[in-house]
Amino acid sequence: MEIFDNSKSILENLYFLSGPALAVLGLFIFRQIKLAKTQLTIAKQQLEESQEELKINSQRQAANLAADKVKEYVNEIIILENKIFDEKLKINFPSYKGEIKEFTNDEIKDWDKDFLDAFLKKPDNIALLELEIVNRLEAFSVYFIKGIADEKIAFNSIGRAFCDSVRRFYPIITLLRGRKNPNKPYEILIQLYRCWEQRLETYKIEAEKDELSKEVKAKLEKLEQLSEKKTDLDIIKIIGA
Repeated sequence: MEIFDNSKSILENLYFLSGPALAVLGLFIFRQIKLAKTQLTIAKQQLEESQEELKINSQRQAANLAADKVKEYVNEIIILENKIFDEKLKINFPSYKGEIKEFTNDEIKDWDKDFLDAFLKKPDNIALLELEIVNRLEAFSVYFIKGIADEKIAFNSIGRAFCDSVRRFYPIITLLRGRKNPNKPYEILIQLYRCWEQRLETYKIEAEKDELSKEVKAKLEKLEQLSEKKTDLDIIKIIGA
């Protein structure tokens, strides 16, 4: 069979041959598209796997860092806090027993007078130790507010202790923050305190709610038991009948 028909023109022969050529070209293009889709699917899976691996690694690093920060809090910050407590105990320094408000100087006027006098006349060594610990608490808080370390892991370990520390050093934080400075110091420390304090309060309310539910349930069960028994009055009515 001849490829070219000599009885026809070159254009007619080329037109005749273009059909199979286009079919081959179409098949080639189809295979290339199919191959490209397969490669795209594989690339997408690899990307998802890489993202998942990165996420797992990030979570692992955040958890490890949280554990390190908890260890730092227990081994360093609490020890420093105990040192301050001992120094205050030597001079019978009063504890702050007022309300925790907004950490601004405006609140100082509401402090107990005896405490305020003692606070403003405290020895330099105690003042320096207090300054050091609130700076340590602020640095500690950065890791959790900025999402570098897993704050929920730290909260479960030392959340209550941290909030207690902030309450104990509320006066010095309030004094240092001032009231006119737009970029108030220790803002991150206070953010973490607000977050963890609110969570503690939520847990407390939920626990009280559960306890109340148990009490109500017990009383309802007791009432149901009593309603099933005949009372003395019921017996008297039966005898009278």
